[in-house]
Amino acid sequence: MNKITILGVGAMGSRIAQNFLNAGFDVTIYNRSSERTEALRANGAKVANSPKEAVAEADFVLSVVRDVEA
Repeated sequence: MNKITILGVGAMGSRIAQNFLNAGFDVTIYNRSSERTEALRANGAKVANSPKEAVAEADFVLSVVRDVEA
């Protein structure tokens, strides 16, 4: 199974992550605001504590952030 990491689970990233979860992929997520990760965790996503941790074993990485600062 492909391991997918999504960095940034705001409005767009959370929907992308949920679609991958629904399709049966192994999904790891990271977001600066941890409260945004809770619904996805409840739906089966693994939540990383840092971007480095999130991408460590990923086959694919998607970065869905708002701006350069993020």
